[in-house]
Amino acid sequence: MKEMIKGILDTWILFWGSGYYQYLILLAVLLLLLFFRKRKETRLLIAYSVLLLVLFFFPLSAGIIQKCIGSDVYWRVLWLLPVTVLLAYTGTALAERAGLKARKGGHKLQGLVLILLIGVIGISGKSVWSEDNYVQVHNYQKVPDEVTQVCNLISDQQEEEEEVCVAADDYLAAYIRVYQPSFYMPYSRAGKGSQHYSSMRLYQELSSPDPDLKRVVKAVRKLGCNYLVFALPSQEKQEYLEGKGYRLIGTVNQYGVFKQEHL
Repeated sequence: MKEMIKGILDTWILFWGSGYYQYLILLAVLLLLLFFRKRKETRLLIAYSVLLLVLFFFPLSAGIIQKCIGSDVYWRVLWLLPVTVLLAYTGTALAERAGLKARKGGHKLQGLVLILLIGVIGISGKSVWSEDNYVQVHNYQKVPDEVTQVCNLISDQQEEEEEVCVAADDYLAAYIRVYQPSFYMPYSRAGKGSQHYSSMRLYQELSSPDPDLKRVVKAVRKLGCNYLVFALPSQEKQEYLEGKGYRLIGTVNQYGVFKQEHL
C-alpha cells in the first residue's frame, strides 16, 4: 500500500514538473466556489475534477487502472483533468464579472483582467521552445540519427536472404522498426510485445547500466537474435562476447553493435 501511494504521489509530481499549473487549478476552483458556485457549469466542472482526482489518488482505483493501462503510463490519467477548460472558464467568468461591476469603461477593465490572466498563465508554465528539447535529424522517418546509423551498419553486414533479429536497449528499441521495419525484434518500447520470459529478461538486462552478459547471451540464443546493440562494454567483456561467437562490427556513439557469427 505504501509503495502504491508513493508511486501515485511521484506520478503527480513528475506530471506537473517544475510548473505551477497545479496551483492555478486550485486557485481557479477556489475562485469558482467563492464567486460562481451557483452556476451549473461550475458544479459540473468541479464535480468532474474531484471525481477524477479521487480515482487517481485512491489506491484501490489506482491499482485497477494501472492493471488495465500499465503503471508506466498511469500519468496519462491526468490528461483527463480539464485543466484548459477549467482555467479558460474561470478566466472568462472573472473578465465577465469585472466588466459588469465597472459602471464605465467595462471593456477596458476586462482587457486588463485578460492581460493579467495571460501573464499569470505564461509565467506558471515552462517554455518548450528550448534548444535541449529539439534536435534536427537527417532522415524522413524523423528518428534519432544514431538509430539510423545503427540500422545502416546492420544492413551493411546483413548477408543475402539473412533475416535480422536485433536486441537493443529501451532507447533504440523504440525507434529501430520505425526506421527499418524489416528487422525483427523480441520486444518494442518499454519491453512491450515480449511473449517469452527470456525476451523480458533480455530487455531488463540490456536496459540496465551493467548487463549480465551470461544472461544476455543465453537469452539472445534462445530467441534467435543475431544482432546485439547496447552500451559498449569493457575490453574484458568484449572478449567474453567474442568467445561466445559475437563479433564487434562497429560503434555508434556509446553503442557497440555485435553480430552473432554462429548460433
